[in-house]
Amino acid sequence: MANEIRKPGFRGRSFARTIAFQIICEHDVNPGGLTALDDDYIRAKFSELSGADASDEDDALLAAEERPRGKVSSEDVAQWSDFARTLIRATLSGRDAVDRQLAEASENWRLDRMSLTDRNILRMAVAEIGLGTPAAVAINEAVELGKKFGRDAESPKFINGILGRVVQEQNRTSDEGPLPPQ
Repeated sequence: MANEIRKPGFRGRSFARTIAFQIICEHDVNPGGLTALDDDYIRAKFSELSGADASDEDDALLAAEERPRGKVSSEDVAQWSDFARTLIRATLSGRDAVDRQLAEASENWRLDRMSLTDRNILRMAVAEIGLGTPAAVAINEAVELGKKFGRDAESPKFINGILGRVVQEQNRTSDEGPLPPQ
């Protein structure tokens, strides 16, 4: 099991989530679709994996120790880049529906009161679950992003709690079938 964690694919998807998260936060501040600049950023960050060491311009968000380890093929880079783009598109295009789910799950917390980072980690995780990633994986990855980027020490717990409620509600709704109109 420990060997699987060291596979490039595991860390590569985490790396892709970090890049997607950065772009999603940018779009929360400056709304718009996936742009050419976003695509250039994705390409630049992933090209660093297949080439030389990380540049001095790299920030702590993408520190060398968090990059995928081992041999990274161009196929891996293409797959992770596509995953980042898919995650961004799903989060941005499904934002209204995701925000409704989050609003229902976050008692006493309006979305506009949440920190930018926590709100977008939550959005991205719910969108990723909608793409078919197992809920436990998406929640774990979201909690890790919360530890790294969250507003404060309580962010991981907050993120875990809200996502747990979202998943419970999704499970309850799917078990009951669609609710009848009122």
